[in-house]
Amino acid sequence: DICSETETDIDNPAEEHKNKNQVPKTSSLTSEETQIAKNVSEIRTINHCNIHNRACLNRDNSKENHVEITFMMLSIWASEMNKGLATPTNPPTHPLFAYRHPSKTKPSYLQPSAENSLLPSSSYIPFSLYNSLQMFPAPYTAHVLEQTPTMTTKLPTISDFLKQIDDNEGTNNYYQSFLEGLEKQRISVRILSKLSMEEFKICGVDTIGAQKTLLDYAKR
Repeated sequence: DICSETETDIDNPAEEHKNKNQVPKTSSLTSEETQIAKNVSEIRTINHCNIHNRACLNRDNSKENHVEITFMMLSIWASEMNKGLATPTNPPTHPLFAYRHPSKTKPSYLQPSAENSLLPSSSYIPFSLYNSLQMFPAPYTAHVLEQTPTMTTKLPTISDFLKQIDDNEGTNNYYQSFLEGLEKQRISVRILSKLSMEEFKICGVDTIGAQKTLLDYAKR
């Protein structure tokens, strides 16, 4: 009757509260979301770091240069795996994953367009999927990885270049004597290494030894 039903509801307030806060079941997810969840689990397992007790990039038994894999990074990584653009051991090409351990790879620099690119819409993981995965016990601040801008080395003038060779080789002003011929042909240090033997002769550099020395220094 009505009274008994009311008593039942009052006797089980915890059950009612539990139902309202129940984490969505995996069956409520789409096939794509389910696959993303599997990808996330695989990424976290393979990249688990014993030092920090969570998933890290560049884990190599070193106590330095580890980058914790944030929820946003997991989201993008798992979504890109669905597209075949990443694997559990190889993160996608994205500014968040630009950091590499110096002993593993050569440094790479972001293109200007990549730095300002927006996150793909497919990287979004629904709140229900977030709950079901229980990614992290508490939110934490992601590491901001700063890229060092590419530095362009300023080349010396052809005059300073020839003087440097004389100083290094102990040849007094021998190589500086070619300055007039090189300047007459508008030869700069940047294009010096591209000259052929015949072109060197046109500039007044006749000996093979001088030609080879100029080429060697120009390529350094």
